[in-house]
Amino acid sequence: MVVEEYGAADLFGGWSRALPIDLFPWRRESREHRGPTAFSWASDTGVRQAALDAVLRSAVEERGYAIITDDRTSWAFCPYFAGVDVIFASAAERDEFVGRHGDLRPKDAPGL
Repeated sequence: MVVEEYGAADLFGGWSRALPIDLFPWRRESREHRGPTAFSWASDTGVRQAALDAVLRSAVEERGYAIITDDRTSWAFCPYFAGVDVIFASAAERDEFVGRHGDLRPKDAPGL
């Protein structure tokens, strides 16, 4: 899991510290002309249900953002306030997922 924060200037800065999971500093991205510096924190251990629930709740409430993936980064689950993006390493994996879970796609967005 990777979570992103924007430091003290962000209204919800520090939200990831409340997650029930061990995170380590992973990356810092300076955004001089595009807003505050982004800080990314990561976990390299399995994530418990409580941590997933907390991340999903934060995304829905627009307080935090995360990318949930496996240890090989072969897929990515990216929740946000209006839904979720699921990204696969190949078109074949995507098509297999759509075949099993096509009912999850939005009805008003053909081609997704």
